[in-house]
Amino acid sequence: MMKLVLKIVVSAVAILLTTGLLEEYGVYVKDFLTSLKVAVVLGLLNTFIKPIFKFLTFPITLATFGLSLLVINTAIIMIADFYVADFQLPNFLLAFAFGLVVSVATYVLEMIFGLD
Repeated sequence: MMKLVLKIVVSAVAILLTTGLLEEYGVYVKDFLTSLKVAVVLGLLNTFIKPIFKFLTFPITLATFGLSLLVINTAIIMIADFYVADFQLPNFLLAFAFGLVVSVATYVLEMIFGLD
């Protein structure tokens, strides 16, 4: 249970760091509490909705050699943007970039804190 909480906090920190990098392009997260909400919502969406998307798009995923999974990740992030107040991503391209940077930042932070 403690590891899950730490992973959520690490994700929230990665979200804040990414927001700082992309803030000038219109990406906005109000504060750390909002980034925690985004981390929880993304975790829930990745657990429950993403597998459905992956199942429904399996033929496309095969045809694109997995590149369509990046579009699914972006869609999940845009759904989180819709549901979390004080979290804004202006467009699909910035949501895509946000997802890539958050993934890398989360990976690096989890390696630093031994949460992998």
